[in-house]
Amino acid sequence: MALSQPSFLVFVGGSLDKPPKGSQKAPKSLIWFFYVFLFHFHPFLPPFSNQG
Repeated sequence: MALSQPSFLVFVGGSLDKPPKGSQKAPKSLIWFFYVFLFHFHPFLPPFSNQG
């Protein structure tokens, strides 16, 4: 996955670095998506779906 490495981190970091205009739900959605993405695809974190 090309997005699982620095390019994705830079994209999320750049998005969160700028304050949202009018919509404050966007950053929270990105953060949740970022955490879910990490927990399910990051090689250094154990995915919860593999506990069983």
